[in-house]
Amino acid sequence: MQELIVAAIVLCAALVVAKRYLPDSLQRKLRTHLSNLAERVGWSALGAKLAPPVRSGATCGTGCGKCGSSDATGSAPQASITPDALKRTIRR
Repeated sequence: MQELIVAAIVLCAALVVAKRYLPDSLQRKLRTHLSNLAERVGWSALGAKLAPPVRSGATCGTGCGKCGSSDATGSAPQASITPDALKRTIRR
């Protein structure tokens, strides 16, 4: 029983590390393959959850500066942290 628990913990840790450090393109490929595998096995609900999200390629609004929209200014975002905002986040 201990081996199963340790295997589950290691699997969860590997998934967290993969989600954090793998490039987006590799994450999408992995999710696609896992989704297809789940669909073939008959687990359609799990396959739907694992399917990579659909990206809309032409939209902007993130302010990255790479497109020509009026939302993208081309400059780095300015920090808007005030001392009052920091005081509100301190736990008492």
